Amino acid sequence: YRHNKKEMVNFLLGEGYNGKSLLLKGTGDHVFGKRNISNVPLNRILNDPYAYHEMVGKLANFAPDTKKLNGEDMTALKILSGDTPITIEEKYKNTKEIALNIKLFNPLNRIGEIADDTDGTFRRLGISNFPQKYKDELTKEELEDSLQEYKLADTELIGLFAEEAQGIFNELMDRLDKLEEKKFKFGNSANQNRARYNVLRNKLPVFIKTHIRFNPDKYNYKKWFEYVDFIYIQFNKFCKKHNVPTPSKDALSKYLVTEIETRFKTQDNKDNFEYRGKRTTLEGVRKSVYYGISYLSDEDIELNSKKEEEMLSTATEMETEDTT
Repeated sequence: YRHNKKEMVNFLLGEGYNGKSLLLKGTGDHVFGKRNISNVPLNRILNDPYAYHEMVGKLANFAPDTKKLNGEDMTALKILSGDTPITIEEKYKNTKEIALNIKLFNPLNRIGEIADDTDGTFRRLGISNFPQKYKDELTKEELEDSLQEYKLADTELIGLFAEEAQGIFNELMDRLDKLEEKKFKFGNSANQNRARYNVLRNKLPVFIKTHIRFNPDKYNYKKWFEYVDFIYIQFNKFCKKHNVPTPSKDALSKYLVTEIETRFKTQDNKDNFEYRGKRTTLEGVRKSVYYGISYLSDEDIELNSKKEEEMLSTATEMETEDTT
């Protein structure tokens, strides 16, 4: 459809090296057509009324990568994606009223904060996850990484897509017509999208609260420890279970270290406080550990599963600014 029939506002979520830009380039060049695409950044759409004129006559706007949402007013996105006329202002020219009804695609590194909690916002929300990272070439360490944080990219894929794009598009349009005939319901409800957003926001604190316990003896906190790599592996499994992108190891470490310091750092030990150190594994290898924590048993994690779901689906202010 030329217009944004479903009034969707699309967010492509991933921390980088995961194909968001490549997907937009492929669909922009070979499906929409370059001349039918604008590239107005998200922050300008939300804050600069003069940006709207750049989208007049376009089928879609592919914004450049944005780090995260910062609680801006989402009204502009709702109006631009709908059929309500909006005032188009261009410097030194007369204003005009136009309903843009444009398809909006916004790549994000992290979801951040959506301040507008209304159904009008969340019914339009479309979040596509890009959890896997890709590189044209991999180092030996990356190839041997058990988590497969990076996979080898298919450098010929964009060329193949260019050759087959017309056929793929025609096939999809044929199937879309059949779905429309059957009155298939597209998209999720506002409540479903809101719950999805909360999972993305809360994954880090919920993992900590339902999978890790802290040493109750703060004076001997270092008697408890867990290997850094082991905790990240478990967090990766947790994110895959809930179908959300896994933040970097640094993001998890930053959040967990803050929790450790809050519990164990005191006026008496602040000068020589250690939240991480080195321990020798059974195989005789020295590896980094977090002090003061213990990973819960499978039985305890199972008991926490109901609480985990409730916490993930509840709108809270659980995460810090740097971890959302």
